[in-house]
Amino acid sequence: MSYDVFVSQVVSRVKQHFGSGYSISLHQVPKNNGLMLDGLSISRQDCPIAPTIYLNPLYDRFKKGVPLEELLKEIITLYQENASLLSIDPDLLSRTDFVLPRLAVKLIHRASNRELLEQIPFRPFLDLAIVCFLYLGIREGRQMTVLVSYAHLNLWDLSQEDLLRIALQNTPKLFPFRLCSVKEAMEEMLSTLTDSADIQALPHSSWDGPEFLYLLTNRQGLDGAAAMLYPSVLRDFSNREGKDLIIFPSSVHEVLLLPVSDPAQGAHLSSMVREINHAQVPREERLSNQVYLYRRDTGEFSVLSESPETVL
Repeated sequence: MSYDVFVSQVVSRVKQHFGSGYSISLHQVPKNNGLMLDGLSISRQDCPIAPTIYLNPLYDRFKKGVPLEELLKEIITLYQENASLLSIDPDLLSRTDFVLPRLAVKLIHRASNRELLEQIPFRPFLDLAIVCFLYLGIREGRQMTVLVSYAHLNLWDLSQEDLLRIALQNTPKLFPFRLCSVKEAMEEMLSTLTDSADIQALPHSSWDGPEFLYLLTNRQGLDGAAAMLYPSVLRDFSNREGKDLIIFPSSVHEVLLLPVSDPAQGAHLSSMVREINHAQVPREERLSNQVYLYRRDTGEFSVLSESPETVL
């Protein structure tokens, strides 16, 4: 079955299941790094808020043998699991007393998101862009968010400068940082795995990399690379180590930190970052091919490497 036929059948069956009291629509959704996904939106006629279920990964599973009936049940379950989001009064999304405390920031790669950045407010940072989103909660490991566009600024009568200022202030409170050694993070991950097949699927069952490599993210582990923007995190850590920090942008969810006395140690490592990006990191989660430097004495960031501009 071709992808177009699969989509047509899914839309038809979902419409049949929910009936005339619901609006079912299919639309393309721009994701990180220029990725476009087909989103199926399901909403009650009396509610403008609709969860989006992406059909592309479902088709991949269909091609691997998952029956269509099972995928349809999953779509219905996903909608039901997110029903609590639909209970939000749509009027709240236009009220600044509701919106402002829930604004936060995340980092995306600037050159790989040129078209998206034409539609949303952002602030340049290194080769990245600081963008804002409205945080509506987390369910089943998935964040419920709304990416802030210029239309939202008009709705909230908010300037771009105020938006970014408020969102940057909120983010450490909404998403407290987590900093630990990579060895500790690996051991913690292994301790949560009970299925031997999951453990065998890992590239290594123990950490054999540098002892002094650290992972910086947030407690949720989602869009945690933005933790390097928190005012005192890198300053306090570099002071504790007494060294500058080489920053490896391993994904939008986390960065790796390597304390160094000689920053030149990291300049040649961009090829490693690029290879890992393309071999192990899903396209939507890639942050950058570059390697960054944080100077302990000045608190300034710089790009240490010279890698291709895009991550595509």
